[in-house]
Amino acid sequence: MRVAGAVAAGYCAFLSMTAAGWVFLGRVALGDWDGYRAMYDRGGGYLVSQGRDPIFGWIIDRGFDVFGGGAYDIFRLLLFSFFAFLAAAVAFFGVIEGSFIFASVVVAVDAFALKSLVQIREGIAFVAVALPAALLSTRGSVRLIGSAIGSVIAVFIHVGTCVLLLVWVVALGLRLLPIAPSNFRLLPRWLTSTAVLGGVAIGIFISQNAQLLETALRQLGVTVDDPVTVSIWKYLYWGAMGIVVVVIRMQIASAHQDSKDFRSVYALTLGAGLVPLLYTTCVFTIATQFKMAAIAAMQIRLLFTALELSLLVIVMRGRANALTGFVAATTLADQMRLILVP
Repeated sequence: MRVAGAVAAGYCAFLSMTAAGWVFLGRVALGDWDGYRAMYDRGGGYLVSQGRDPIFGWIIDRGFDVFGGGAYDIFRLLLFSFFAFLAAAVAFFGVIEGSFIFASVVVAVDAFALKSLVQIREGIAFVAVALPAALLSTRGSVRLIGSAIGSVIAVFIHVGTCVLLLVWVVALGLRLLPIAPSNFRLLPRWLTSTAVLGGVAIGIFISQNAQLLETALRQLGVTVDDPVTVSIWKYLYWGAMGIVVVVIRMQIASAHQDSKDFRSVYALTLGAGLVPLLYTTCVFTIATQFKMAAIAAMQIRLLFTALELSLLVIVMRGRANALTGFVAATTLADQMRLILVP
């Protein structure tokens, strides 16, 4: 019976991704796709000239070699199909592990929809981290080396994912600490408390070094002239996002706080550490009315990536329930808003 449900979940996830591709690809102005078209036609474009993200440059160069000039649409459709297949696989194996069918499908689509449509470079880097992390969450031997390799590869695809490599390093350090099992149960609380303080500290650093950050971003070719707009709706939005963060942290902690193996420490570092840290940084930035939209956008993208990875871990651990599905549906709806209202 579970296998039949898993097949249905995988099929639904694949159909949902296909529907998203049919609606958005070629019909909505997807800025990142147009930018990558220039990279495809120019041998990696500014990334190659700046020496950044060499693995992604290699991927897009090989795409040009295989498909040739003028075939960028075929290249991008194949990439999208790759993400759709991964979403189906996550939904299938999530149900096999015991997760709720609805939650497995929505989490899978949530994890790969935006990254398959507009955040391609970040999406490929996300896959390099997410697949080993998902394997860590399944039954069987701990795939420590695979998760390390994936985290390192991701940095050379998109440098912004270095924060996920840091999660791996911190998790390994915590795993090696001589923490007694009775004290280990306090680790989620300790991680979250430290993360909130760290988020405030990062927010203060950003606000006090705005000029330095602006100069660095301009050198990377990032537009920094757009201001951040603040309204009552934005505060309500971040209040709702706080509920999402609390739910994900609660589910990660309840699933992993009784074990000290690496997969549990990694999941806790991610869901009880990184997610609250990024959320606190975002809220601090909004609350202090920081005026550089590019910085805020980067923070938000990192937060969504951490949320999506946490949801994948919950699904592949077999702990995703109706509440998980509701949270994922909320973040998925927000992703669609980001596509429709850039």
